[in-house]
Amino acid sequence: MTRTTAHLISHTHWDREWYMPYEHHHVLLTELMNELLNTLENDERYRYFHLDGQTIIIEDYLQVFPEKREAMAPTG
Repeated sequence: MTRTTAHLISHTHWDREWYMPYEHHHVLLTELMNELLNTLENDERYRYFHLDGQTIIIEDYLQVFPEKREAMAPTG
């Protein structure tokens, strides 16, 4: 029997104004990103997160928390 390997990739697909006003999504986004950065920093098992190629959410987040820019930089 052949073994199959599965990879789970934590991710989000963020629709800025799909079903809620931008401002409401913006609040939820900052909460998500704060929790995500905290988890990535403090849980060595949680090493990756996929933003679905949406860099606009990074720009939106950094408008509120510009001091987090370094924490969001790729580590290689």
